[in-house]
Amino acid sequence: MKIITPATTEPITLALARKQCKVDPEGSPPVHEDDELIELFTATAREWCESYLGTLIAPTLVEISGDEFADEITLESGPVLSVESITYYDEDSVQQTVDPGDYELDTTEQIAVIRLVGDATWPTTDATNDNIRVRYTIGYSVAGESPQVAPLPKSIKTAILLLTSHLYKNRDSTVEQALAEMPMGVRFFLGPLMLRRRFA
Repeated sequence: MKIITPATTEPITLALARKQCKVDPEGSPPVHEDDELIELFTATAREWCESYLGTLIAPTLVEISGDEFADEITLESGPVLSVESITYYDEDSVQQTVDPGDYELDTTEQIAVIRLVGDATWPTTDATNDNIRVRYTIGYSVAGESPQVAPLPKSIKTAILLLTSHLYKNRDSTVEQALAEMPMGVRFFLGPLMLRRRFA
């Protein structure tokens, strides 16, 4: 899996992160001199949780590739929000895009899959290595977005907030040291999700 577009939106808003860090902004619009730091720590906390869980949390555009079409295309590594495109090289080595009307995304199970609809068939390819490429967005729905295709679990939200405030309070330490002294509550909240992924 290759990341095409890194996350541009954090699952935790600045306003909520300020509350967790016990920071009171002033003015209109409200601002605080530590806003930049809080946003940095929020992103760092989210990235740590992603690494710990082995899945992407913030919406991220990724790409997988393969040599040939299967009956179903499995999309692993996290909740799938949408499929952007499926491209391939035809028998004349010309890149083509599969008609979105020919397939559907099924997210009803633990691992999302793409499957054909109706009488549609997968096209014939030139059978070279990695000639089929699927781009899709992994992650949880952004706060305030409607509909919430994949709502962020409260346990992940709490873990990110705990780690954000921990980094903020220990900002005179190096990030490595601060993460090494991370509060046990973070793993407590993420642990059940790890077990769920392991036995799914």
